[in-house]
Amino acid sequence: MVNMQKYPLYRLIAIVWKSSPLWSSVYLCLLVVLGLLPLVQFYIIKILIDTVANGIKSPGMSQFIDNVFYPLLFLSVIQLLSTIISRIGSEMQSIQMQYFSDYIHNIIHDKSVNIDLEYYENTDYNNTLHRAQQEASYRPQRLINDLSSIVQNGFSVVAVSGMLFFAHWSIVVLIIVAVLPEIFISLKLSRVLYAWTRKRTTLNRLAYYYSWMMTRHSFAKEIRLFGLGDLFIDRYKELMKSLRKEKTAMTMKNTLVAIPGQVLGGAAMLGAFSIIAFLTVTGKQTIGGFVMYFQACRRGFETLKQLQSALTDLYENNLFLSNLFEYLDLPLKLTDVIDAKNLPAQINKGITIENLTFTYPNSDTLVLDNINLEIHHGEIVAIAGRNGSGKTTLIKLLCRMYDPENGSIKIDDCDIRKYKVSSLRQEMSILFQDWAKYQFTANESIWFGDCTQILQPEKIRESATIVNADKFISDLPIGYDTKLGNWFDNSVELSNGEWQKIALARTLYRNAQIVILDEPTSSFDIESEKITIDNLRRFAKDRITIVVSHRLSTLMMADRIIVLDKGRVTQQGTFADLIQVKGSYLQIVSSQLENCNHNQTI
Repeated sequence: MVNMQKYPLYRLIAIVWKSSPLWSSVYLCLLVVLGLLPLVQFYIIKILIDTVANGIKSPGMSQFIDNVFYPLLFLSVIQLLSTIISRIGSEMQSIQMQYFSDYIHNIIHDKSVNIDLEYYENTDYNNTLHRAQQEASYRPQRLINDLSSIVQNGFSVVAVSGMLFFAHWSIVVLIIVAVLPEIFISLKLSRVLYAWTRKRTTLNRLAYYYSWMMTRHSFAKEIRLFGLGDLFIDRYKELMKSLRKEKTAMTMKNTLVAIPGQVLGGAAMLGAFSIIAFLTVTGKQTIGGFVMYFQACRRGFETLKQLQSALTDLYENNLFLSNLFEYLDLPLKLTDVIDAKNLPAQINKGITIENLTFTYPNSDTLVLDNINLEIHHGEIVAIAGRNGSGKTTLIKLLCRMYDPENGSIKIDDCDIRKYKVSSLRQEMSILFQDWAKYQFTANESIWFGDCTQILQPEKIRESATIVNADKFISDLPIGYDTKLGNWFDNSVELSNGEWQKIALARTLYRNAQIVILDEPTSSFDIESEKITIDNLRRFAKDRITIVVSHRLSTLMMADRIIVLDKGRVTQQGTFADLIQVKGSYLQIVSSQLENCNHNQTI
């Protein structure tokens, strides 16, 4: 059994075929024809030269037509056919490349949207992803070129070798001897380059990061305000200079190592030509045979060189392609168990958290420590706590972005690991603190909250109204059909508060049984926040609603407040209950309470 991971070339061929079976089949046939046509040309030229050299015994138009004109006509047809097939092959190669490239990107995207979240917080994963994405832009095209060259030149080499063997077996041996050393040298140097590239992945990523920051809008203001431009440019230059210096040294070494092989190739070519000439002058072959074998010999050397180059490139690209397979072979950890079931169509009891403990992978810091909670159906629960208390981590575990180290999370007395992941997440709608800004129309940006259903304009407007966004969206140039952001033509950029309203409307658009909101109104103005909180109370009816916030106004909407401190539940109760107790909650909101009292006094 061939180890497909160790030898990704086999997987490459399978992917090439799978990307476009029809185009692959037709293109393969064209390559075989192109590989064999030159030999037909050589043989016709031999006939012509021998005919001219020997002269026509019965001169006349009919003899000229039969012995000279028809072979010339056939030669012209072969040449024309070769040109046409080459042109068709070139166009088909371009089409094949596009199919293959698109297919590679599709499988990368498919893996990326399904990979476990924990991988994104792992340096090794980021290196692997960087290598896979960086090379996916050009490796597929080079691999198609290499495979095409190997097929076409491979058939030519076999056919030419067979022809030259009839002249003298030693010619074939000389051709092989001339090329083999260079092949071995090239393969070894490819391994060296591959090892160096993997070793320098982190530096390449760092250089890319500096370049990315200098060209992204999100960093533009601070780079100008703090004068970071020159610093980042200098650091980028130093990184690239260091990488360029190392690669230049390898390139120079490669050139020096390759020279002996090229000298040997030249000597072997001289020997092969000498044998052909000797056979001719000793009368063992005709002048036409001399020309045919001479051209075949030269063609053999050229074809072998091209084959050697293609094999070397393929080996190098195949090594780098292993980066892609390394990425695609990353195992998914959050998978459905056998006999996983759908979440109930109606949650009756609610969520139960028992002895929940969690530490992030590759970390020794305990983020959640023995959490025990119950959240009832129809209840609005707020989670409060200082930064780093574990609030966002708890949300990630609730929607099964991670599995707990110890303990369990249950919905209606069933561990969420026994539910299908897709079913669990379909019944959850979550607004994270770092919500996304989709550069599409307002309609689409809200509809993305439940894209499994057909876009419903009225429902989108209802969601926007709940978060006080309907008015500003309607006032856009073409209302809900206006493109948001500044990435594309005819788009309109929004304020941060308006973007958050779009994100919150997207969360509410999904008719989910569990709604989780992490700082849902942090960028809202006071009026919008009040309207939204009042609307959220009505929206939360018959749902489980969990709100994470520091803001007093948001916390006050909750039926119950749970306080986290250093990964532990330290308090829980109503707002009125908690401010009567000198605990961690009162410390969190004390400054806000003082401001409220101060404003009331004024």
